[in-house]
Amino acid sequence: MATLLIPDYLVRGGVYGVTRNPMYVGGALMLAGWAFLFGSARLAGVCAAYICGMNLAGIPFEEHLLHRKFGTSYDSYRARVPRWL
Repeated sequence: MATLLIPDYLVRGGVYGVTRNPMYVGGALMLAGWAFLFGSARLAGVCAAYICGMNLAGIPFEEHLLHRKFGTSYDSYRARVPRWL
């Protein structure tokens, strides 16, 4: 049985009402926290690379799939809720 990458419904409530990508925000905050805790410029660079990579490649790819699946419903959600915070 194949697992689909695109969900059958669009979640708009809870944390998804604050950010469209709560897992990516959490990952960025975790990396930033580790960089701060250890005072590591290298970890700060990893955090910056993570944010840039997700912002330039990962998230646009997912947004394209979601737009194809949900159309104007996703577009209105996207206009109302920010990508990050």
